Amino acid sequence: MSDRTPDLQCGERRQLAFMLPTLANRDLPPGRHLHHQETLMRLIDQDGVRTSTRSRLLCPAVLLPAAGLVLGEVLLAVLAATGWTN
Repeated sequence: MSDRTPDLQCGERRQLAFMLPTLANRDLPPGRHLHHQETLMRLIDQDGVRTSTRSRLLCPAVLLPAAGLVLGEVLLAVLAATGWTN
């Protein structure tokens, strides 16, 4: 057992289980399961369309490092062309 779970005796477990409320075992009405399944599939399709059409190049996580690299290369090229050294 993990450190977080107390070591309970069998009788204590039965007593605690008896105090817990019983879960209602209800089925969905006819057609309701199909409704939820179609809704879930529609949301999955919408999410796939949204992520595939979004340009990943314009994402700030890609754009900012790329801009920094380009700026560094331009600065290095200018310094090399002017012959600037310490």
